Amino acid sequence: MLFKNLFISSLIISSTFLFSNSLPVFAKNEVKLNQKNQSEIQKVLKNIQEKDPQKPISQKLKVNKNNENELISEQSDNFQIKFELQNKKINLKNKQKGDISVGIPNSEQMDSVDLVEDKLVYSGKDAKFEVIVEAIDGGMRQVINIKDNSAPDFYDFPVELGLDEKLVINTDGSADFIKSNKIVKATIGKPWAKDVNGKDLKTSYSVENGNILRQKIELKDAVFPVVADPIWCGNQISSVQWQGWRNPISLGVIPTYCGRFLSNDTWAAWSELYSMTPYHWQWNWEERSYGTTKYWSMYNQFICHQNNAAAQILEGEWNLEPSRPNVGLQATYWALCNP
Repeated sequence: MLFKNLFISSLIISSTFLFSNSLPVFAKNEVKLNQKNQSEIQKVLKNIQEKDPQKPISQKLKVNKNNENELISEQSDNFQIKFELQNKKINLKNKQKGDISVGIPNSEQMDSVDLVEDKLVYSGKDAKFEVIVEAIDGGMRQVINIKDNSAPDFYDFPVELGLDEKLVINTDGSADFIKSNKIVKATIGKPWAKDVNGKDLKTSYSVENGNILRQKIELKDAVFPVVADPIWCGNQISSVQWQGWRNPISLGVIPTYCGRFLSNDTWAAWSELYSMTPYHWQWNWEERSYGTTKYWSMYNQFICHQNNAAAQILEGEWNLEPSRPNVGLQATYWALCNP
């Protein structure tokens, strides 16, 4: 209904994909809105929901009042996702860590886009796959729906990089988008892929030409359709607030969905929390300095919550208390995060 109010179904949007670092200019192509059979899309989304091991909730999208060709998901004062329909590009807007722009794979083949259940579904007449794009709490993801064995076995996600930025593959298979000062602007969760029977398929990331995140999928013996999912977490902490009414004083931390379930980069999450924490006299600037007892006590409590399945699922808010002793991370685990 959203697009019906804004566009004529036959509207054509010219698109040019241009990325930094002397990347080639993608050929112009046309995108038609709301051209696909909705029942076909519903089948695709149902299959993805059944196979998806993560099952995040799509964030609501609305039209940018300043640009009718752009949808936005406003998640917090510091973080926002913008979907550029013209350029087939997703922007993670982060006031603290800086912005990130990511394209969809094989964009030149995508000539149709539909909005269904707050998800953008890109497809093409001759394409052997669809790309389903959505905003989630703390980031965004692009699910690839691979139709048959004539489809490619790798998918390239072009990223705009500044001079001091790079993509890095981590030892556990995930990836990070980092700046030269070691700030993690986004972490890309470990890749996964499943066929229609729910069989896990071998998949991995690599970095191509410095600015392309490639997901390779082993499609041999797979039963189609196959779904795969790179997920981009740009914001792991939703809010941080001192709770003076608690005794002892406590820091209430609410993580995003990304920070709670999907991100593996604990240092990036802690750094984000640390930068958001306001001054309090019981954890002042001297006591919160790197290397102090209170610093490591708070750090260990946070890591314990982030890596504790019970805390992830059952606790909407994580409470960190600077008065607790620094007993080391292992002992903090044994104390169920409350040493």
